[in-house]
Amino acid sequence: MNLRAKIRVLPQKIILRGKNTILRAQGPLWAVLILLLSGVLVSKETLGETPIKASLSSKISGGDSGIIWPLAGKPDFSSGFGDYRPGRFHYGLDLRTGDRRRPVLAPVSGYIWKVSVNYFGYGKALYLKGDNGNLYVMAHLDRYTPEIESIVKRKQLKEQLYFIEQEFKSGEFHVNQGDTICFTGKTGTKDPHLHFEARDSSNTPRSPLTVGFSLNDTRGPIFKSAIFEYRDKTSFFSHGSRRQTFAASAVGKDENGARRFLLDKVPYFTAPTGILATVRDYPTNNKFGASPRYLRLRIAEPPTAPDTLWKYELKYELTLDSLSYLEGDKSLCVYEQGFAQNGSKNCYWLFERDNNCLDLSSSEEQSADREGLLFKYGLHRARIEAADAGGNMSVLEFSYFNGPPGP
Repeated sequence: MNLRAKIRVLPQKIILRGKNTILRAQGPLWAVLILLLSGVLVSKETLGETPIKASLSSKISGGDSGIIWPLAGKPDFSSGFGDYRPGRFHYGLDLRTGDRRRPVLAPVSGYIWKVSVNYFGYGKALYLKGDNGNLYVMAHLDRYTPEIESIVKRKQLKEQLYFIEQEFKSGEFHVNQGDTICFTGKTGTKDPHLHFEARDSSNTPRSPLTVGFSLNDTRGPIFKSAIFEYRDKTSFFSHGSRRQTFAASAVGKDENGARRFLLDKVPYFTAPTGILATVRDYPTNNKFGASPRYLRLRIAEPPTAPDTLWKYELKYELTLDSLSYLEGDKSLCVYEQGFAQNGSKNCYWLFERDNNCLDLSSSEEQSADREGLLFKYGLHRARIEAADAGGNMSVLEFSYFNGPPGP
């Protein structure tokens, strides 16, 4: 079970304002004049289809119903599903508990399938098989219910080991939704919290927020900036770096109700360029920032004739609602590692880099477009869409100009 990177088409609107400037030292005057004369307000878009698939895929299916959170009260998260971890993803949600040993409730009716005890990793963990066929995992526990705690201690004494695993038969420890099944703690970790996973019947972790664990969230993700990186080996921006960062500003909502962001400048490129987006979702409060459910990059070429319509095509997509334990190295394809290791864990690749983990096959899929922004001389428009697990969407719109190097 992988991440999804696929290509489609969807219409959108972008307003290019003449007051925006091209950022390039000693940029050619003809490019500035063309840019200022080409500002267009487009009222309608065309719809097309050019599917291209990459090897990263993701399972997306309908959610469960009638599920409750494992902790009473409003959920308070400290880490989200799909968040960056060194060399892997975070495969669940972390819920804050404070120093209290809070009771953990069965999110669905089912039976306790397994408990495990370890010094590291999950620490004390409990696995609940739901009657709906899914598996729910609670980790970093302080203790189990008295009956299970007694079984664990007897097995530890018998085997003379702290680390143990104990499985149970389906009818041995049946629980009803809402029953207390264990208590939170901080085993296997430094800070007390509850690590909570929802896995499907194939044991693949899925975002709990896409399988029935709802939140009263009506706000889309927030774009911070867009980062452009030259894809060749010789091009540099005027400040001497191969990367250029542009801040994003909120400008209200679009006609579909999505939160709308614009870049503060119109960049000028002289070589093929890739883009990274810094974006974060805040489903509960401004303290907890989660990864978006998906990111999509769409690019439009200029109209071929006056008064004709701009045509947008989806060039890249990352979906983070289902993740395999076997593909933690795919985090290299999702997160900008240098930023993540320095604490900025919200910067995402939206193009295919050299020697990364994507593996495209057909000759059509080997086109240069998949490596970044469309590179043809002239003005182009782009749109990045970010959606959270609740379906709230935000869009970052910008224009860019491609031209030759030189004064």
